[in-house]
Amino acid sequence: MDKKKRLINLNRGILLLQKILNLIDILTEALVIIGVVVISLTVFLAVLSRYVFVSPIVWTIEVARFFFIWIVLLGVSITERYEAHFRVTTFVDSLSQSVRIYVNLLADLVVIITLVILFFISLPYVEQGSRGISPVLQLPLNYVFISLPVGVVLALVSRLRKVWHYIHEIRNSGMLQTKNTPTPNLEQIEYMNRLEEE
Repeated sequence: MDKKKRLINLNRGILLLQKILNLIDILTEALVIIGVVVISLTVFLAVLSRYVFVSPIVWTIEVARFFFIWIVLLGVSITERYEAHFRVTTFVDSLSQSVRIYVNLLADLVVIITLVILFFISLPYVEQGSRGISPVLQLPLNYVFISLPVGVVLALVSRLRKVWHYIHEIRNSGMLQTKNTPTPNLEQIEYMNRLEEE
């Protein structure tokens, strides 16, 4: 019984984590959409003020530049989640499915290590940005520079979810022999939670 309760608690934790990650996904995509809208409006306003009213609004370009940096780095995690980064898969596609999964896991490990290194490299830039001020808006530049570690962390989370998916595939296909309980999917978790409540 204790083992069953531990499994149910673990499944609830996994389900809660999945809901949190889904919320982060929604917020990330919403922020990118807002950023694109803000960039479009500010650039339009900049062009209108410069060439129609011949009275440039100086802060528009700075706002557009800052939002562009943020949407690019937030977009990294979105493309990670949808596996939309450019890849040459001719060699990998020629492998058998079992070998392909392990090759993909190795590639994911390289990407994860790179993202972790990039995260630590980005931290001094955030600290450096706290000492700088933007020339027009007079905002601390760390509001801009912090986009790099935030984007890297979100990309890292997306890549770790992909690795989790590969491990789940390996367990389900029987290629990974383990004494542990197979990784449950969300439907199984919700079903077990309903049974516990009954």
